[in-house]
Amino acid sequence: MLSTMAWAVLCFGTLKYTGGMVFWLAIWLYGQSIFGFIMLLQSFFTEARTAAVVTTIVYFGSALTLQVGEQAPTWQKVLLSLSPCACMTQLVKAIVGFELNGVGITMDGLFKWYRNFNAFIGFT
Repeated sequence: MLSTMAWAVLCFGTLKYTGGMVFWLAIWLYGQSIFGFIMLLQSFFTEARTAAVVTTIVYFGSALTLQVGEQAPTWQKVLLSLSPCACMTQLVKAIVGFELNGVGITMDGLFKWYRNFNAFIGFT
């Protein structure tokens, strides 16, 4: 439900060229990966407070530090995409890059490359 609400807010009037299903799928898969990421990290702790603090620090720390340049090779972007935050960052950069060029991404065009990354890599 939250993925659909976020999609509705951003899709209508914001993304003119990208297919709605592509953007909804990106938001939904990000939510699923964040849930798994949080559950994995919190499974290492017995106290709830410690688990919450460490998970929050790791989540925001990975969002801030796991960044590469625009022209970084594909293997670096794929390696960093093991973190949900870094993967979503690269995926949004690709979607926005195509939007700004007036092309967009549809379900048929998931394999279009944008600066050594494509939507299919972001979805897998």
